[in-house]
Amino acid sequence: KHIGQSDAGRELLSKEMGLCEPLESEEDVAALLGYLQDPFFELAEGSYPFPSDYITFATFNGSLAKLPPWPVRKVCESLDEDFGIVLQGDEGSVKFTVTADKASVSVDWDELRSNNYSVADVAGGKLPRLFKAVADGIQVWYNVT
Repeated sequence: KHIGQSDAGRELLSKEMGLCEPLESEEDVAALLGYLQDPFFELAEGSYPFPSDYITFATFNGSLAKLPPWPVRKVCESLDEDFGIVLQGDEGSVKFTVTADKASVSVDWDELRSNNYSVADVAGGKLPRLFKAVADGIQVWYNVT
């Protein structure tokens, strides 16, 4: 979310994720995060080794659109690359630091702190490819629904 606090950061996210409408506010960034996070519960619940409309039928008023076999794996195919992300700490106790390129974010339960990275720090590394990969992967859900 930190990158979404500036106009330049929102512009970078909009461009790299191929959004139809540019992110114009922090509220737009929060909505985008929800859009990206919400399908994972449904995808996980409907993750069968065969195509299935079990979740789409229940979630979308009788839709017969089928998810592919193992839809979570399908989402992750676009993420099967080394984006240079390093995780240190204990995610079980929700106290960890995520570092990617020159950007670093520390999590301590419900608090986030960054190393005050700049948009240029993010734009010059591998993170823009990660933004695109996330946008590509989540289409497994949104292209079906």
